[in-house]
Amino acid sequence: MEKANAISVLIVEDEMIVALNLSKELQSLGYQVAGTASSEDEAFTLVNDKAPTIVLMDINLEHGGSGISASKKIREISSVPIIYVTAYSSDKIIDMAGRTNPYGYILKPYNIREVKAVINTALVRYEYENKIQASEQRLKIALEAAELGVLEFDHLTQAVGIEDHSSSLGALGFKDNMLRQDFLRLFCDADAFELDELLAKGKPFNIRARINSTSHDTNHYVDVFISQILSHNSTVQIGAVQDVSDSQQNINFLRVSDSVLNQMQESVLLLDEKEHIKQVNPAFCRLIGSTKEALLKQPFTDFLLNHRQDDHSVLKLSDYSDSGRRRKEVTIKKADGEQVHAVMTVSDLLINGDPKQYVVTLTDVSRLVEAE
Repeated sequence: MEKANAISVLIVEDEMIVALNLSKELQSLGYQVAGTASSEDEAFTLVNDKAPTIVLMDINLEHGGSGISASKKIREISSVPIIYVTAYSSDKIIDMAGRTNPYGYILKPYNIREVKAVINTALVRYEYENKIQASEQRLKIALEAAELGVLEFDHLTQAVGIEDHSSSLGALGFKDNMLRQDFLRLFCDADAFELDELLAKGKPFNIRARINSTSHDTNHYVDVFISQILSHNSTVQIGAVQDVSDSQQNINFLRVSDSVLNQMQESVLLLDEKEHIKQVNPAFCRLIGSTKEALLKQPFTDFLLNHRQDDHSVLKLSDYSDSGRRRKEVTIKKADGEQVHAVMTVSDLLINGDPKQYVVTLTDVSRLVEAE
């Protein structure tokens, strides 16, 4: 909290003598007085111009309006803490004042020490509220960046709530408030059954589930996460939902690609920027007569039969074509010493600014060469 001499107080009081007396007392305690106002308009203007640390607001401003009305106007431009200092104590007035979210309510006649205590308490509350607000803002930004939906599951009412911070969960059918069965109905049968069991256990879990495809043209997937965090008298579990359709489709595509590579009769290799082997398919292992583990990290040119001393690079062993690929006939050395004639195709592979990699394809043409 700020020191007293760094705290500026705006006094809103229509009785000049009262205002002057309060001003002197505050200054004697080390506070700064940003100014005094006797009407709604003056209070609004001074808050806008002086940016006080706190406002002491009278409710009855006679012909200058109402302190409650002034507080509402100030709330439109500032979150400055407002403390009412008034002679009114009726339930109706207190209720009306409470709707403006005041930081204190002091009845006249007051004791200046009481005023100091309320000011200090208000500023401590204001400081913590600002920290909470900043934390919530950072959390909101993080949720929006990750496109997460905050999930709440109430074990007592069996209700599921989704606070959507994404651009896609609503389109998949997720809503702010859903019954458990409606939530589960969004998923395919197998995943819905597993989710139902996991929710019933009340323990943390993380599952990737497929959305029911009957209402969508393509397959969609979400990650559902439930943590150990509980709220509302320990009946509500907190978690998150995230649309992972794109990443799951990429995984599925890679699985298909991997399956195709493994079944290809042609040899396919991935080389790093130094032309060392990063990945190979089974066809190349069969061609060389070696294992994948023995081939990884080896210089690819070690398996080529070079006839010229400068043939130390895959790139020099191949010529550019119109498509940007490089193509060359080469001779492969097998582990047992035999030689295999092949047509080698080299393509550049660039991914997100990473060092250049190369995709090499080898087509065995030994029989064709022997026939010639």
